[in-house]
Amino acid sequence: MAPEVVVPANFGKHHLKSRTHNNLELLCAEGEVQRANSMILSLNSSVIEDLIARLEITSLDMQDFAAPAVNCFVESMYSGELENCDKTNFRDLNKMGHVFDVTWFVERCLKYFTELVDKVTGRCYEDILFVAEEAWFVEENLKKCKLMDSLINKLDNLGNKKSLFLKHYATDLNQISVKQLNMVLRIAGPEAGILAAILASHLKNNGSLTLTETSSYLFENIDFMQCFSSRRYFELTQKLMSQLLNDDWNKDFKSAVKWISRYAKSKELTDNQLTVMDPYPIMLDLPIKEFLKLDWDSLCGFLSQSDRISNLFLFFDAVYIWLFFCRGEKDAKKAPRVNFSDRNYIEDIIDIYHDRCWGKISRKYLKLVTPDSIGIIPLIKALSNSDDFSCSEGVIFRSEEDYSVTEVLDTSAHDVNLMSLVTEESEKVAGCTKKTKCGIMLKRSLVKKGNSMGHFLLEIVQDTVDEDNHEIHYHNVYGSFKTVSMLMGIRSTAGKEFIIPIPFNCVPCKDSNGIWNWGFYLFSGYAKHSGKTPCYYNFGRDVKARMIFFVILV
Repeated sequence: MAPEVVVPANFGKHHLKSRTHNNLELLCAEGEVQRANSMILSLNSSVIEDLIARLEITSLDMQDFAAPAVNCFVESMYSGELENCDKTNFRDLNKMGHVFDVTWFVERCLKYFTELVDKVTGRCYEDILFVAEEAWFVEENLKKCKLMDSLINKLDNLGNKKSLFLKHYATDLNQISVKQLNMVLRIAGPEAGILAAILASHLKNNGSLTLTETSSYLFENIDFMQCFSSRRYFELTQKLMSQLLNDDWNKDFKSAVKWISRYAKSKELTDNQLTVMDPYPIMLDLPIKEFLKLDWDSLCGFLSQSDRISNLFLFFDAVYIWLFFCRGEKDAKKAPRVNFSDRNYIEDIIDIYHDRCWGKISRKYLKLVTPDSIGIIPLIKALSNSDDFSCSEGVIFRSEEDYSVTEVLDTSAHDVNLMSLVTEESEKVAGCTKKTKCGIMLKRSLVKKGNSMGHFLLEIVQDTVDEDNHEIHYHNVYGSFKTVSMLMGIRSTAGKEFIIPIPFNCVPCKDSNGIWNWGFYLFSGYAKHSGKTPCYYNFGRDVKARMIFFVILV
């Protein structure tokens, strides 16, 4: 009894040249005919084996496939290896593997595809486009999802590259089909904010008086409640819905009513959530494990995806911190972590900036911050010198007095009043006609965890009136401002002052000696004055600090 043949096996490609050996005709596209051995193909394919054994065919219809791809497929059946597979024939080869049920061949095609996906960096649109379209073809036509799952898993680990790719792919909804849009929906997955951003861009460029089939289909498949619950897309979704509600819909009126109803339900849910979410947080408790050890690509990937980083100010603050702490490293002053004169680094920021649909950062803010690291100086210059990134808007609020850390953070101390700079008459809230100084009032509250100290919250008080102070009137920041950034002026014993951003993931803490420290907040839950946990600045009881707020008006 002959031993069972196990495939894949090497039957010898040289046998393909034998006319007597190859008894099966393969009818390819465009009338081309190739020949192969029916037994070798049958050993690899149960489908071909059944056709030959049951129907006794002498020719096989393969007219769905180009002759070069069929030749590669046949050579692979003979050699037991995936032969000459490349981007030009992958679709045909992979489809033949599935159609003829060649298990090992399908696995080799998956391996080839996975290797292509692994090479994707996100910087080349065409690389992602190829694997995306191939994966979607397989899922749509062959009902197999492994390729698409592999791609999505890769993109999910590339920061904002998935969002950038989808926005590029669906730049003009008038030029893509519903089938192509389904690919966008599949890749976006639960990230409904990406879809909202695509629609917002389409309506901005094309108007919304007459919706196309694809733009209507996209709208109907966006989970707006999910968009509104995300800090990352909250403001963008609000603007999108306002535009749709204010437009003259004409013939799309019935659909508009349905969408407005969905929006109202989403807005009702969101209003209930905002009291918890706080859309304008001043202290952002965002623990990042080993944040300082991230390289530039990892840093950009994390910040581009973070719901907590909701504007270019916070992005700048995060990069500032990342650069700031390297100043104590060996040769840090000679070789900063990133050289922003290199255009590639600026392009990374541009990608994130456009992907997140952020507003511009103010040159006033950049000028105010102390460039306390050699790497920060070129970053500030790069942002300040670009009209794409920066503007001249903004109002600076500064405490009239210097306070010790205990005075600022101790619950027994009085609230700190913040007001506009008195040295500049132009520092007024836009539209404000009052002659007295514009001001905002800060309220402090301690969050306790059981019997131990938690972290400190700083909030801007709404509807504040100080009847004893006739030189200041207070503004409601929630109704007047769209961006709030916080800085602290720190005066050293030598009289030098540093103006630095409050770290976006910092909270004030007390050390074992009862001294307040506004330190770097990691997973440990508190900052240490010694050891490997870095501290932004350590404040003694008598060190004076000045609180500064920077706001951009709506």
